[in-house]
Amino acid sequence: MSNNSWNNFGVLKSVSKDDRFVWVSNEEGRQLKMSIATYQESAEQVYSKAQALVGKNVKIRSSQNSTDLKHLVWFNSIDNGPYLSSTH
Repeated sequence: MSNNSWNNFGVLKSVSKDDRFVWVSNEEGRQLKMSIATYQESAEQVYSKAQALVGKNVKIRSSQNSTDLKHLVWFNSIDNGPYLSSTH
């Protein structure tokens, strides 16, 4: 089982998807992707949820072992709730 960590992503600016990825970007121009093939069961839900969060301050969950957003490329969930556990 992989460890997932939540990171502040800032204000969500845009959400898009193509045949391979769900893409999110923030107001600072940072862009992350989610593999639709890897997360077949949840990618569509994450995409819909992210669309509803545009303009809001969000957190992203990633299985990458980095607390520095500059090193993140992938995400697997998004939320704007209160503090989230690092392994939620």
